[in-house]
Amino acid sequence: MAEEPADGQWSSMRISNWEPPAAVSASGDNSRPAASVAHREIVFDADEFEQTAPGLRGEEWKCIPGLGHSGNAIAVFPTTVAPIPAGGAIAQAPQVAYAVDFERAGEFRLTVELLPTHALSGSQLRFAIALGDESPRPVVMDVNDGGPEWALGVLAGSRLVHAPLHVASPGRHVLHIFGVDAGVVIDRLRIDLQTSQI
Repeated sequence: MAEEPADGQWSSMRISNWEPPAAVSASGDNSRPAASVAHREIVFDADEFEQTAPGLRGEEWKCIPGLGHSGNAIAVFPTTVAPIPAGGAIAQAPQVAYAVDFERAGEFRLTVELLPTHALSGSQLRFAIALGDESPRPVVMDVNDGGPEWALGVLAGSRLVHAPLHVASPGRHVLHIFGVDAGVVIDRLRIDLQTSQI
């Protein structure tokens, strides 16, 4: 059987060649460090957070076991909660926090791996980030349903969105993610320690 029977139908929509995801061990061993550093990159599965805090309306980030490449994707529940309007009280949104150890100060790139979901309201998937005590900064991805980026994301089971991180000093910092839209499903987070290009 062909590795991808529908290849002829999808090829016109691709922006790059699709490759199947790497096989995941089925050994059942769930032990893993809170963060792994490889090739100058810090990698977190979405459920490897230090703490969570509910939003003003009681909504909160929850793990969805078995979902995503990590098997531990997170999303905001209930999914019926209204999105926070642009310029709204993002700081009152539900939060999930990750402790990150930086060996040096600098400008780095955060990549958030999302599952390819549809926006529950509008045409964008939105969340916000803050490092330490800085004000939350919106991160927005246009879904572009039916476009080549959407098609590639569905085939790969992942959509990538990037944001800059300014680290003022080496040591431990806390990365906060705020749930602005309930339709956002986070699979993994990666921090590139070699480049700040977005």
